[in-house]
Amino acid sequence: MKKAITINDGYLKENYIYLTSKFYPEKFKKIPQSFYDFRSRYDFNDLETQDFYINLRLLNNYLKNASIRECLDGTNTNDCFNLYSSASIRTRAILLDSLTQIIPIKHMLYNRLGKQGTILANDTIVATKTIALLDSLGYKDSLGLLEIKTLAAVQRIFLPGQNVANIAVVNADMQQKNLKNILDKPTVIHSWRTDSYGHHRESHKKLEMLQSKYPNIDFIGITTEYVDFEKNPQGIGTWINTLKTYNYDPNKEFHIITSPSLSDLLRNYKNKVLFLNKEGVIEIGATLFQSDDFDEKIEKFSKKSK
Repeated sequence: MKKAITINDGYLKENYIYLTSKFYPEKFKKIPQSFYDFRSRYDFNDLETQDFYINLRLLNNYLKNASIRECLDGTNTNDCFNLYSSASIRTRAILLDSLTQIIPIKHMLYNRLGKQGTILANDTIVATKTIALLDSLGYKDSLGLLEIKTLAAVQRIFLPGQNVANIAVVNADMQQKNLKNILDKPTVIHSWRTDSYGHHRESHKKLEMLQSKYPNIDFIGITTEYVDFEKNPQGIGTWINTLKTYNYDPNKEFHIITSPSLSDLLRNYKNKVLFLNKEGVIEIGATLFQSDDFDEKIEKFSKKSK
């Protein structure tokens, strides 16, 4: 119990440090050095607490703060809070290697960092470097590393400049189409899954707000669970019921038609967004709603689309 309390206390303080440094930099600079003494109690090699979920969250927060601190201490401070940059992922992965020798913890966080560095990469070079980094650090989980390598191949489909107009989807009236048939103007595509209730509700609220703010852009949702639509059209029933339950606009929602293996990989793109021109060419690759530069990206996309 005492260890759990210590871990939870550390998690809350690391979260406070992150939020303060990001949103209140002047206040952050005034935090006395003695405040950080709580970190001396960390033991990420404690086998007794390795399976505590809060322990993983603490380690993850500590790694985030460490990468930000290293960036702020350096000469280039323009992008320190971009946790999906190759520099941040590299810093966190190397630090993780030095903090714990517990293989399951390492592999779990290596996997998370690897997916972030791959899915949110803007070119194949970043994804390749991320995989090489994990390999050099001893990430030998064959299935996990294979998944990341496969994601790197899938990611090529979603890089800027790629044309996705021929991706097959089905609408709420069970009519099969290609994306090129539904793109009337520059479009932001949001990927979601019906089993992620909290996330898709929050993201749709944001989409509604953005649609009102940027009428020159279309905002559509694409659901990615696997359904064998040719053999079982009723398989999209859960998705259709979800649209009705949450009152999502059926004219702005589509269900992707794909293979079981690709659909499983697309789970990693849940709650990501793509920016397409009206010809179906990706102008901005996979992005997170909560990324620091999201508002800047959509503003730039909107101005270009007018």
